[in-house]
Amino acid sequence: MKWFKTILILSLPLLLCCCLHDNGGSCPSDRNHLLLFNYPDFQSRISCVNLGVFDSLGVCVESRCVEKEELMSLQGIGLSLAEGDYTVVCWGNVLENTVLSGFSVGCFFEEVEVCHPNLNTDLPIPTTDPLYYGTQTFTVDYSAVQPDTVFFRPAHIGLDIHVRGIDAPQLREAASFPLIGISHTRTSFGYAMQCLGKFADYYPPVVFEPINKMAHTSLNVLRFSEADDLEVVLYDTHTGKSRFSVSLSSFVRKHGIEITEDNEVLVPIYLEIVNTTVRVTVEPWKETPVDQS
Repeated sequence: MKWFKTILILSLPLLLCCCLHDNGGSCPSDRNHLLLFNYPDFQSRISCVNLGVFDSLGVCVESRCVEKEELMSLQGIGLSLAEGDYTVVCWGNVLENTVLSGFSVGCFFEEVEVCHPNLNTDLPIPTTDPLYYGTQTFTVDYSAVQPDTVFFRPAHIGLDIHVRGIDAPQLREAASFPLIGISHTRTSFGYAMQCLGKFADYYPPVVFEPINKMAHTSLNVLRFSEADDLEVVLYDTHTGKSRFSVSLSSFVRKHGIEITEDNEVLVPIYLEIVNTTVRVTVEPWKETPVDQS
């Protein structure tokens, strides 16, 4: 990697001044600072990057969205900034399930928020985008031009939930109430990926398999900690009443699933209904039953 970094630094003037696109279009010649993006398997994980550059007073002075095509040419962005100290805040994969605010020029750090567009509406929240977060402080000094790197980390956790043994009346697509819910889930983050204190229930769409008496859903939730009291809830689709719930934090601890800062997590949950009990496990239905009564 040392030789790569050396070549990159030596090539910095070319990256800042010359166009890297294949379409022959011209690039701005006044870019004086290069930010590079870093995450394992970046190209397949992150399809776009929204970034806000904040000055030493915490005021946004630059806001950009780097699309997939641009990221394929350069896994980063060239910026034109005055000399001084800055902090860049980046969110990867702000797509249809995310609203980003506070990235307009003139906004302050405290105004930055990412949340689901259905928050504070009557519409259900089905999932969130597979978000990634990165931040980096840097200094623009015209006499010492060198790139800075923004290291991303996952801001979401994936859930893969399977249910088996559902009675036939519960297996209708047009049921009155959802089958599965995730209760007390984080719905918004601030500029430092801190939870802003808003919680809501997620109701993901479910794929039913009536012949096998099975149902399945996959969704993303905003990253949580083991201190959060999220629950996976199994509902009666006709009455809307909870039939069974399991603490997600306890489940993660029990099965040794690590939720560390840089660890990308997918939590598999298998539920099997047998009479009045529900078996819960990370593997397909091999766990001790839990009494529903």
